[in-house]
Amino acid sequence: MIDEKFIGKFNKILVLDFDGVLNSVRSVVADKKCVNALNAKHAILAGHTITSGFDPIAVKLIWRIMEQTDAFIVVSSAWRKTINLSDIRNIFHTEFGWPDGDAERIIGVTGRRDNGFRGHEVQDWIDNHTVGIRNFQYIIIDDSGDFHDHQFKRFVQTDPYNGLSYEDYKKALQLFNVEPDEHGEWL
Repeated sequence: MIDEKFIGKFNKILVLDFDGVLNSVRSVVADKKCVNALNAKHAILAGHTITSGFDPIAVKLIWRIMEQTDAFIVVSSAWRKTINLSDIRNIFHTEFGWPDGDAERIIGVTGRRDNGFRGHEVQDWIDNHTVGIRNFQYIIIDDSGDFHDHQFKRFVQTDPYNGLSYEDYKKALQLFNVEPDEHGEWL
């Protein structure tokens, strides 16, 4: 699925998992709360916040990747099975503080296959939505490794215990041919 207004307007996609990337064993233990898609859906329906359990640093690093590479996000997380695209955008905008326009850069979700193999689901999305796009690039950020062999060269595998790290962030930028500033402009 893709938001129709973005067809043909992107050439870089970050395929994003949530569990093990944006939330991790480390962030869940620190917050003393496990956040999952079903709990999040109930919280959204009740008008409550759900950010506890997410790692705010990991969320900000994903935003920095988008900002530095002009990439758009396609969600491959199991969350897409429970929460619709509009609710996912709302989480990133209202709960994580992303500017409204940046939350709109979450343009779609991968489909689902009976076998649940993410490599097929990602490839289906790419095959169905990127025909004719010049200089198309993608990366996958996920804690699991159920991808096709050819996808591993575009893959950043996170540690589910720690989620997205600074090293993962740098690798993602490099896969998009952007050299990370080793110390940032802020030090």
